[in-house]
Amino acid sequence: MKKFFVFLCSFLFVLNVSFSQELKLKSGNPAILKEIKTFNVEYDYEHMFVGEMTEAAYIQKKIDEYTNKGLPEKGAEWKAKWISQRANFEAKFEELFNSMGMEYGAKISKDNASQYTMIVNTTHIEPGFNHVMVKDPAMLSAEIIFVETANKENVICVYSSIGNPGRDNRGKDFDAAVRIAEAYAKCAKELPAFFNKTMWK
Repeated sequence: MKKFFVFLCSFLFVLNVSFSQELKLKSGNPAILKEIKTFNVEYDYEHMFVGEMTEAAYIQKKIDEYTNKGLPEKGAEWKAKWISQRANFEAKFEELFNSMGMEYGAKISKDNASQYTMIVNTTHIEPGFNHVMVKDPAMLSAEIIFVETANKENVICVYSSIGNPGRDNRGKDFDAAVRIAEAYAKCAKELPAFFNKTMWK
């Protein structure tokens, strides 16, 4: 029985660390941005899915769960917290992109005067879970869209970043927001080196 338990834990560990992460150019001509390494950055959550639901449906499901327990005010609090956490996700993304981008002279920030804007379009979030013995990281997929700042209809190129796992290495990621923030960090961390190969080469 003990051997089976050890095997089960090992299997679950392997299951939780085996991911299919993919970063690629979807469309456009990144060569236009060959000499550009400073970008304005914006974030788009409008068409995001959470699990298999639209974000709106996911939020409503959570609100209904609290309402059915006789705690409608908790549902409202949860929704406000869910939306407000985006600021932390964005800060984490910018921190890691700029940290890894230093090697290439690359930097992003909000509301700067750059000619071009990087739009982080979140397409899918899997919140994951942490039940101590059994864990599943958050998972983030996004499109990284480069547009002309003065004319955002002018799309220069689009990258896809799929399957970015998020977890706290200390195991203290019981809050989904912590896991999701780490997924944004993972996404950002990989971008500068990839752009150096495909955009700035």
